[in-house]
Amino acid sequence: MTEDRGKLIKNIYYMLSYAFRALKGNRFERIAKEDFDDAGDLFAEILSLAVSKQLKQGLQREYCERADELAVFRGKIDMPGTIALKVRRRQNLYCTYDELSEDNALNRILKVTMRTLALSPDVKPERKVKLNALLRYFNGVSDMPINAINWSVLKFNRYNMMYVMMINICFFVLHNLLQTTKAGEYKMQAFSDAQMEKVFEGFVREYYRTEHSEFITRSPQVKWALDSGFPAKNLPLLPVMQADTTLETEGKKLIIDTKYYSSATNARYGTDKLISGNLYQIFTYVKNEQHSSPHTQITGLLLYAKSKNDKDIDFDCSVGGNRIAARTLDLNCDFAQIKAQLDGIAADFLL
Repeated sequence: MTEDRGKLIKNIYYMLSYAFRALKGNRFERIAKEDFDDAGDLFAEILSLAVSKQLKQGLQREYCERADELAVFRGKIDMPGTIALKVRRRQNLYCTYDELSEDNALNRILKVTMRTLALSPDVKPERKVKLNALLRYFNGVSDMPINAINWSVLKFNRYNMMYVMMINICFFVLHNLLQTTKAGEYKMQAFSDAQMEKVFEGFVREYYRTEHSEFITRSPQVKWALDSGFPAKNLPLLPVMQADTTLETEGKKLIIDTKYYSSATNARYGTDKLISGNLYQIFTYVKNEQHSSPHTQITGLLLYAKSKNDKDIDFDCSVGGNRIAARTLDLNCDFAQIKAQLDGIAADFLL
């Protein structure tokens, strides 16, 4: 995405701190004062602090089904197992029962991620020492191969909200690894657009939610402006229009669609062109939302994270009475300048 990785790495921390509110607080804010040459080193520090904080509250415990030979009845009797014991002239019962345990998927993912970072040449020795010290508290947690993780079945609730941030960091780390020539060692790849897209989206939304309380900030679904005769049976066939971020104030609403690409434009016949699919998408969002909110001025903005190959984009047009725009946000600068760019967008479109 950029040649100056050091500065982008520092700004990734700032983006994460907005995208995941658990990173707010004195424990984490000192990270902003440190220099990180590699993403793996940054994530190792974030995980070390987060896991250390979680250990003071206790690791997440879940009910897990156990099966064992017991001297007293517990849970349910496993008849085939108990009969097998009787055949062997043992007087115990074979039972299945539920037990609260730290040996669950969330803690296994933390363990494998910390162990992987502790083996990475991207991570500084002092952080490896921290990670290895924390891993001692995971002795009762089973090992899990990286390729065995089923991310789609993980569940969170109000009691384990710190895990939301930690597991997202783990996901980012484990999906951007390259095995080195040394057995058991991994390095972080350059930042991938696919993983950074969600971080960028969450950052923009939470920045406005946190820094601009004068706006109502949401991430809603835009409803299709369907005529009354549209057959209900066809509704499931329509694609969902999920807005990344909307900012709303008296009589005005801005729909922001964030994009994190290697390039914000396509070259056609020697001329840079905006990506047509993106324009069609934001136009569709705006026109359908305008139908739902006829007394509100609806505006659409494509907001691209600027890459080293991009020129600044400052595109504006009016289509059927609605303003459609595209801008680039330069992330490869001091965070104060990033804030100024985002504040300028709010002033331009809503004030």
